[in-house]
Amino acid sequence: MNLEFAWWTVVWCVRGFVVGGVLDPSGRLEGARNTVFLRRFRAHLHHIVDDMFHR
Repeated sequence: MNLEFAWWTVVWCVRGFVVGGVLDPSGRLEGARNTVFLRRFRAHLHHIVDDMFHR
């Protein structure tokens, strides 16, 4: 694994979520101010990091 790119993957994901957000089912952008989406994003990011570093 390339640790530099693994780190940048995390940075890009966080920045993309905070700056851009994600689309909800109705097509609206939701971001870090929405606690439900923030909780879902954090759980997903933890899953990604766990997979990257525990394989």
